[in-house]
Amino acid sequence: MRKLFIFWPCLAILLWIPLWAELAVPLAPEHPDTTFVHGAVLVDDWAWLRDTENPELPAVLAAEDAYARACLKPSKKLARKLYDELAGGGWAESISYPRLRDGYFYYVKEPANKIYSTHYRIANTPGAKEQLILDENELARGHHFFSLDLFTVSRDTRKLAYSLSFEGNEEYLLYVKDLPSGATRSIPVQNVSQAIWLDDCRNMLVTTANSVFQTDTAWLLDTQTGEQRQIYKEPDPDFNLTIYPSADRSLIFIMSSNANTDQVWYLQAAAAEPALVSLYDRRENRKAIPDHVNGIFYVESNEFHPDSSLYSFPDGASPQDSLRMLVPGRDGEPIVSSAFFRDTVAVLRRYEGFKRIELYDLPSGNLRRIIAASAPEDIGIWSESDPQSDSLVYYAESELASYALIRHDIFSGREQTVHPGLDDDETDYSDYRIDLLYVTATDGAKIPLRLIYKRDLDPRKPHPLWLYGYGAYGDCEDPYNWSSLFSLLDRGFIYAVAHVRGGGELGEAWYEGGRTQHKRNTFSDFIACMDFLIANDYTVSDSLVIEGGSAGGLLIGAVLNLAPQKLRLAIADVPFVDLVNTMLDPQLPLTLQEYEEWGDPNNDADFKYMLSYSPYDNVHPAVYPDLLVSAGWDDVRVGYWESLKWVQKLRHNNLGPHKMVYLLHREEGHLGSTDSDVSLKEHVQKLAYAMYLLGIRK
Repeated sequence: MRKLFIFWPCLAILLWIPLWAELAVPLAPEHPDTTFVHGAVLVDDWAWLRDTENPELPAVLAAEDAYARACLKPSKKLARKLYDELAGGGWAESISYPRLRDGYFYYVKEPANKIYSTHYRIANTPGAKEQLILDENELARGHHFFSLDLFTVSRDTRKLAYSLSFEGNEEYLLYVKDLPSGATRSIPVQNVSQAIWLDDCRNMLVTTANSVFQTDTAWLLDTQTGEQRQIYKEPDPDFNLTIYPSADRSLIFIMSSNANTDQVWYLQAAAAEPALVSLYDRRENRKAIPDHVNGIFYVESNEFHPDSSLYSFPDGASPQDSLRMLVPGRDGEPIVSSAFFRDTVAVLRRYEGFKRIELYDLPSGNLRRIIAASAPEDIGIWSESDPQSDSLVYYAESELASYALIRHDIFSGREQTVHPGLDDDETDYSDYRIDLLYVTATDGAKIPLRLIYKRDLDPRKPHPLWLYGYGAYGDCEDPYNWSSLFSLLDRGFIYAVAHVRGGGELGEAWYEGGRTQHKRNTFSDFIACMDFLIANDYTVSDSLVIEGGSAGGLLIGAVLNLAPQKLRLAIADVPFVDLVNTMLDPQLPLTLQEYEEWGDPNNDADFKYMLSYSPYDNVHPAVYPDLLVSAGWDDVRVGYWESLKWVQKLRHNNLGPHKMVYLLHREEGHLGSTDSDVSLKEHVQKLAYAMYLLGIRK
C-alpha cells in the first residue's frame, strides 16, 4: 500500500502547540457521500477519509496524532511505571521445547535483549553440535516492520523454505535456504499463503492469495527453477484454499472451504507427477476434515452431527459407502481436532466451553482416558501426530497457570512436565482466583462469564472491572497466561471475559446463535454480562472498562450505541465498525468471504439486518463514554479509515464531556507490531490510560 506523505507545514504547526495546552477536539470536514441501497439512503459525511491521496487527509491525521498525545500525556508516567514492571530488567533469554523431525531436534531461542527469535536444530546423535539455521534479527535489520510466516524444512533436512513480510499488509515473499551452504534465494511467488515440501525435496505444493486476500490458487513449485504449475484455482470468491499433510505424511490434502462447506482433494507426496484425487465433493453445509494413517482415512465431519463426529473408511473406498463411526458427536461439545499415535487417536473436544483431550483406542473406538483440568484452562495437543509414538505432549495454561508442556504416556497415563510450568514462574498464583459464572441472557441462554481477581478483594464494595469480548467466526476466548494481567489485578481490577454467542465455545448452535440474522444476540449477551456485574456489585458503571478488537471491536461499537451510559471507557482495537459500507464493497480484501459471517448485502433482508446494528450507521446523539481506538495504516483486514470515520461521527454526536482518542500506528497492520518492545509499549499505554481515567495514579 502506498505510504502517506505528511503535509509538513500543517504538522509542524500542530507539533508547536504545547502538549499541556487544552486542544480543541479535532473534527474532520464533512463531505457528504450518498448511496442508495434497497430503498435506503445512506449518507456518509466522512467517506472521503478512505482516500489516501486526498490533500486534506494529512492535516486530519496530524490533528488526531496531536490530540492523542495530549489526551495520553497525563497517564504517561504511569505507562512508564507499568513498562518498568514488565520489562524493567530487560528480556531474559528463553528456549522452546524441541520438536524431533527427520533426525533433528528443532527449537527456537528468544535471545536476551533482542527483538526477534533465532531458530536452531541439533542432530539426534551423541555429540552433535547445535546449528543456527535462521536468525530473524539479521533478516529484520533495516526494516521498520518484519514478520516471519512460513517455516518448513524438506524431508532430506537440507532445505529450509520460509516467507517474510516487510510491511504490515500481510503480503509474504518466499525464500529457500540451502542449509549445508547457507545460500539463500528468493522464489518468484507472489502473496504466498502456505507451502509443503513434496518427498523429492525439490518441489513444493504452495497456495497464493489474490488481490482481495482470498487464498484461491494451488501450484506445484519447482524450487530450483522457480517454475510454477497451477493445479487448482478456486472460482468461488467465498471459498479459501488450505493445504496440510496427513499424519503419516504420505498425502497432502487440499481443502476449499467457507464457513459452512468443505471440498477436499489429496495428492501423493511421493508421486513423480502429483495429480489431484477428489475425496469429498462440495455439498452445502457439510464440513469434512480428513486425515490418513496406515491405509485408513479418518475424517472429522458434521455430516450426521452439527458438533462433528470422527469417522473412518479404508483406502480405495468411498466415504459415502464405507463410513464407520469412531467417535460420536455430542451436543454442545464440538470436536476441535484430532492427532494419531500408536493404536490411539487423541481427540481435542470442548466440554462446558473449555477444551479437554479424550484418548480412544484404535480400531475399536473405545474411550481409554480423559485429560482435563479442574478449573477453566486452555489445553491442547502440542506434539504432531506420530503413529509410531506411544506418548503425546500437550500444553496447558490459564491466567493462573503459566504455559507448560506435559508428556503423557498413552498406555500408563503417567505424566511428566517437560517444559517451564509453575516451577519456573515467580508469580504466587495462590493470591488470585478464577470464578466461572453463568449469566442469563434476554432469551434465557446461559452465557459463561469468567472472572479473575485477587483473593483479598473486599467483597463489600464494587471495583474497577475490565470486561473483554469477541463473539465472531466461532472463535473461542480460551484462558491464557499474560503477565500484564497482574498489573491490573494488583491495582484492584477484576478482569472478566464474556463468552458470548458468535463464538464456538458451546458448539455450532452457540456460533449460529451469534451470526448473520442472529448477530444481535452477541451484543445483548455482552450487555447482560455488564448488567449482571453491576447488579451484583462487582463494579459500577463509572468503573467499567470494556474492550474488543477487530470483530470484537464491532461488538464494542454496537454496545456503545445500545448502552453508552453503562460504562466509563470503551477500548476498540483495529475495530470493524463500518460494517455496511465495507460489505457493500466487493473490491476490499476479504469482503466476499465475509458474507457467510455477516450476511450478503445484495439480499434485502440481510442488508436491513446489518444496517440495524452496524456501529458506524447507528451512532446517534447521546452522552458517550470515553473511547480509545487503535488502527494500523497497513491494515488490509480493517482499513484505518473505518475507525477514523467512526470517531468523527461519535464526536459529532457526543452530548457529554468524554474524549474519543484515535491512535494510528503507521508501521503496522491488523496484527500489530512484531517488535515485542513496541508491542509492550503500546499495551501499557492502553492500560495506563484506563487506570488513570478510573483514578489509579500509580
